[in-house]
Amino acid sequence: MSTARQEDAGLLIKNDLSGVLPHRAHGSTTVKLGVLGPLTVADGCTDRTPTAPKQRQLLALLLLNANTTVPVPQLVEELWGFDPPPSAAAAIQTYVKQLRRTLPARHDPVKRSPLITRGRGYLIEVQPGELDLERFRHMVDPSHLVNDTLTIARTYSTALALWRGPVLIDVKTGPLLQTAAARLEAERFEAVIRLLAAQLNLGLHRALIAEISALTCRHPTSEALSAQLMLALYRSDRRADALAEYHRVRRTLRAEMGTTPGPALQRLNTDIIIGSPRLDPPRQIRTMLSPEHLIGFATGRTQLPSDPGVRTPGSPKSDRQLALREPTGGRSGVSTVRRAGAAD
Repeated sequence: MSTARQEDAGLLIKNDLSGVLPHRAHGSTTVKLGVLGPLTVADGCTDRTPTAPKQRQLLALLLLNANTTVPVPQLVEELWGFDPPPSAAAAIQTYVKQLRRTLPARHDPVKRSPLITRGRGYLIEVQPGELDLERFRHMVDPSHLVNDTLTIARTYSTALALWRGPVLIDVKTGPLLQTAAARLEAERFEAVIRLLAAQLNLGLHRALIAEISALTCRHPTSEALSAQLMLALYRSDRRADALAEYHRVRRTLRAEMGTTPGPALQRLNTDIIIGSPRLDPPRQIRTMLSPEHLIGFATGRTQLPSDPGVRTPGSPKSDRQLALREPTGGRSGVSTVRRAGAAD
């Protein structure tokens, strides 16, 4: 995977999630497996990450399909594409044997490897809490979130902090890993959108403008990001700038994709023009957060790759599937109009 990807900007809420996240027993395992960034295998303080390229590639594919059998033909396709050597199946067996010697053993109660042969394929057993991808997906699963904006923002912040860079950035990737990595980056992008939505609902619109603007520069066709930037600008008494953002994304969509903004973005533009009270911040804003609680993704705790060749996260289809929630409010009247480009 290319290492030339730039890091996106963003915001992260510092928080202590004690008693906030839904309870889930993760056991007392010391094994930590990582794919959300560089490939990592740690057993306590011992690094057990394999170094051989083919072993790393094989392990990465197994981890992205944790607790699921991956057939040998798929492993061969990932490692050699559509022109495998005659000895490919035998080489897979050799790599599996080497990985079994490297990976931390299970003790339940007999010592054994977590890498198991299942029929004509292989499966790697991963316990709850061991794999960063499993923890990320658990935290962003809507069924595990409580109906509280502050808790949602904190939860998404912590989930995104698990990312240490682009998926498997230090692993050579074949066709299957490339497809899986693109899918995961789309999940990450959606989590960022939902985090920003929660932060907007907490009344942090002024603090978010610079960060969302940076994201729209890297994802210029993302309607979800443009909607959030327009809302943040409008709530900061910068209606002219909000309308200018709508015209920018409309021009970009027409030029690059031959399409126009979806109904949700068009409706938001109309609401901004008429000064609809539906766009006002929630009446009851949690005041325990301030801009001092925010830190940038650029610290390294959370980064977003911005490969301009990857259209999945910013495509009209994926963005329009994200609900552009319109918070209710009680402010009446029209916001003060400032000229485009005016300082906040």
